[in-house]
Amino acid sequence: MNAPSKSGAQASWLDRLAFAGCTAQDSEEERRKKAVLTLTSLAKCSVCAIWYGAYYLVGAPLAALGPIVYQALTIINVAVFFRSKDFASFRNIQTAAILLAPWWMHLAIGGYNHSAALLMWPLLAPLTALLFHGTRQSVYWLIAYLSIIVISGVIDPFLPTPATTVGATMNLIFFCMNIAMPSIIAYLAVMFFSHVVDLEKKVQLRLNNEIADLNNKLQAENLKLGTELDIAKRLQMMVLPKKEELAKIPKLDIAGYMRPADQVGGDYYDVLHLGSHIKVGIGDVTGHGLEAGLVMLMVQSIARTLHEAGQDDPVQFLKCLNQTVYKNMRRVQTDKTLSLAFLDIREDKVVLSGHHEEVVLIRGNNTIERIDTCELGFAVGMEPDISNYIGTREFVFGKGDTIVLYTDGVTEATNEKGEFYGIERLCESIQKKSHQDATDLSKAAVGDLFQFIGNARIHDDISVVVIRHP
Repeated sequence: MNAPSKSGAQASWLDRLAFAGCTAQDSEEERRKKAVLTLTSLAKCSVCAIWYGAYYLVGAPLAALGPIVYQALTIINVAVFFRSKDFASFRNIQTAAILLAPWWMHLAIGGYNHSAALLMWPLLAPLTALLFHGTRQSVYWLIAYLSIIVISGVIDPFLPTPATTVGATMNLIFFCMNIAMPSIIAYLAVMFFSHVVDLEKKVQLRLNNEIADLNNKLQAENLKLGTELDIAKRLQMMVLPKKEELAKIPKLDIAGYMRPADQVGGDYYDVLHLGSHIKVGIGDVTGHGLEAGLVMLMVQSIARTLHEAGQDDPVQFLKCLNQTVYKNMRRVQTDKTLSLAFLDIREDKVVLSGHHEEVVLIRGNNTIERIDTCELGFAVGMEPDISNYIGTREFVFGKGDTIVLYTDGVTEATNEKGEFYGIERLCESIQKKSHQDATDLSKAAVGDLFQFIGNARIHDDISVVVIRHP
């Protein structure tokens, strides 16, 4: 492993020193403030040796006391800060120190005529407050600085003349240092924060651009997905039995309605007609949306294929359909299943098979029978073979009788109060309109349902099929 370069090791040491007072809970802004104040305080502390050395050489030991005290106080304050992590106390002490230590030097050296602009250093106090305390606190420190300027001016004539005066050349050097060094420190601090602000602006701009790009991509994807969903919905609606097709079925009056909760639904119904054999199916795929809609299309295709192939045994029909659906489900790796029931109608006889909602049968005398399907089947697509679960029930479907099929989106619909529509309300609604034809009865049932729902959200697909034997 290569040894780290000298500059890299130095930077690492400087980083450790700058951030020694930080905690894991600090924000990035807090870390920056602590690092800058720590480094600037130590930078001012490091030049103190120049000041008290120079003042001792020119015979001004009282003036030299200022940088000595500042240096000692800063070292102790930094050490305490590194241990306690108390940034508020650290910044207050450092701000007070840079305000008072140069003022002491100014007074000890003999005032304005001899201090060589020493009072430029206390100007760092309000600047420090502005950067690390906040705007309001900086005003107080600025007032304190201006007060020092005024007080120094008032007492300046009364200050004793120092025993040893600084020569003109040395005074000029001190003057240049007192102007240049605070200015450099102030400039570097402001430049650092300005650089941080610029970086934050650049980062924010980059993030805004990335968000805009992602938003544009998302809108494009949504548009594409919306188009795909619209195509899927159109395909789904296209395979539903048409009015013209239903009107050609002899001796029966059939109407159907489906409304998906999403753009694509998971409800299934179909009317298959081959010779004298009429097969009506209704089902409900778990969930709704695109995936449920694709399963519905799969079931519709398989059911029509089996019917057209002449598979007229209800048990074998459901068995073969389930096997095919199960294998397709495994291939596409989905856990969707569906409840599914079929009515095989021949003349005035109906054979019911499969597990779904109750079948509502309205007799010609307007009495209602509810036929349970729980014992007639099993969820399609869950097991490879459900033949042992499939049962049938035969009943008479005479003239004047009406069969109503529906999905659970009807009975489990809720209104704004959270009440369920329920099977009883459905039976009551269709019983009142049982004398109407299939289309009007279907519209009346759906209309009553939506009147009950009101402004409440529709959570599931809604399907209704009405079969009348005129």
